Amino acid sequence: MDPKALNKAEFYGNFDENTNTMEDGLFTIRIREVLLELDELREQKKDKDKLFLFILDGDVDPVWAENLNSVLDDSKLFTLPSGERLSLPMNIKFIMEVDSLEYATQATVSRCGMVYVYNEDITTNIISYLIVKNYKSNIFSKISFTSQIEQILNNLLVHENSIYNKCYNKFTE
Repeated sequence: MDPKALNKAEFYGNFDENTNTMEDGLFTIRIREVLLELDELREQKKDKDKLFLFILDGDVDPVWAENLNSVLDDSKLFTLPSGERLSLPMNIKFIMEVDSLEYATQATVSRCGMVYVYNEDITTNIISYLIVKNYKSNIFSKISFTSQIEQILNNLLVHENSIYNKCYNKFTE
């Protein structure tokens, strides 16, 4: 999802103070769908630990990223423009793929783990291999998020022995 492709109201939603109604934006709709799916899984006593990843691909800037600060905190509360708060379980994770942190605030950056990878150091073959390998082993539903990232970095070490050693060592310290 590219947050910059939509305005703030289209992404998060809009609260009309005159009618006291909330119209959900695309991101909020998807969050609600995932929460509903998790509730259904809990009721059926099935795969309640299933991991949901929201991948946000776009510049991190205050226009949209500041609204996620409470989601990125340990409290994992998503506050809507209406004031409604949605508590997100630990198996909902966010990945922000960015070209630059030029416009990001310290508040947002301090809540995120960072892995910097040079464009020329990673290939589509490596990414494809890792996705298939992790999908086949169903790794994402069985281990913690930190372990997932560690596993991906570890798999990268098998294929490329350059910048990934530094990333892996920093991540696992």
